[in-house]
Amino acid sequence: MCVRFWRGTGWSYAKAYLAYALAAAGRRSEGLALTHEMLQLAELSYVLALDFSITAIGLGEYNKALDWLHQAYQEGSNYLIYICHCALFDPLRAESRFQNLVQRLGLAGAQAQILDV
Repeated sequence: MCVRFWRGTGWSYAKAYLAYALAAAGRRSEGLALTHEMLQLAELSYVLALDFSITAIGLGEYNKALDWLHQAYQEGSNYLIYICHCALFDPLRAESRFQNLVQRLGLAGAQAQILDV
């Protein structure tokens, strides 16, 4: 029921987190289907690249997630400030592309604090 409700809306961030949760819970095909719905939505209206990075992380597609984060940076997404604090991005932290992005954002100090905790 909940899955059907969220799929019927245009809220890409909600779809992204739901796709992440479904894929992380072993329901990969459902997470992938929701990602495809988001891609279709992106043809009609703006969908944050950051939302696609979230779905890619849930699907275990870390290189794709980093590609989407790079696109979010190119778009000037203000939501990137959360990548240092959100545990969802933990699988990417050791990647040099992630660390470079954190530095370009001027968030290296925030990243260091998290890693020290």
